[in-house]
Amino acid sequence: MATLTLGTTNLSASGGNWSSAPAGTVVQSATTAASGSIAADSSSVIASGLITTLTPRLSGSKFLTILSGVSAHSNKASSDNHGTIYYMYVSVAGGTYANVAANVTGSHFIDGSLGAWQDVPLTMTYLSTPSYTAGQTVAFQPHYARSTNSSSTCYFHHTGHTAAASQVYNLTVLEIAS
Repeated sequence: MATLTLGTTNLSASGGNWSSAPAGTVVQSATTAASGSIAADSSSVIASGLITTLTPRLSGSKFLTILSGVSAHSNKASSDNHGTIYYMYVSVAGGTYANVAANVTGSHFIDGSLGAWQDVPLTMTYLSTPSYTAGQTVAFQPHYARSTNSSSTCYFHHTGHTAAASQVYNLTVLEIAS
């Protein structure tokens, strides 16, 4: 194990991995990128399929999730699609996914007639502290649902125009020492 001391701060690593770090230090990051439309016709909360997994290097870490590049969608012209609500879910050691927040972590909502559909850029961040033990994987996956009780298609990411068809969206997870 090697230790670097900077004033009163010790940074320790073993085998190229952190073994201790001051609170607030980003210990590692992982990103998953994807493209293409994600949509469903459901009244339930829906898994997006965009999953970022890492094995924490420290115990008791916090995790900052950053969802970016998503095109949130509303269509009040031909359907009752007011928009989408977003959640961040976590699975520890391959277990069942659970919401990391008490409720919604992001949303897109349009009230009233637009006369046409509309896409808006969505970025969502959330800091969570899931319970895990050394060696367990931690996987994050955004989920989504309709913002109203409509019967129309709900979009996690909409590719309704030519440029959006190849638009990349990302889920980045930072492990932060506590």
